[in-house]
Amino acid sequence: MNIIKQARTTRGLILRDAANLLGTDAGNLCRIEQGQQEPSIKLARRIGQVYGLSMDQIYKSAPSPREAA
Repeated sequence: MNIIKQARTTRGLILRDAANLLGTDAGNLCRIEQGQQEPSIKLARRIGQVYGLSMDQIYKSAPSPREAA
């Protein structure tokens, strides 16, 4: 499981609520959790703040979009 999704589910957040908390939309967060896209630096920082994850953890949590295809 992707570390971002794991952090969200551990906190009992549904996708929509987590997306609102992070300042993005649910579709964007879903694609990030599935490894279809990487978060912007700004969003990655917010994810790190909210979930207590490092930038390394966030960007290494899923294959790059090319690897996922």
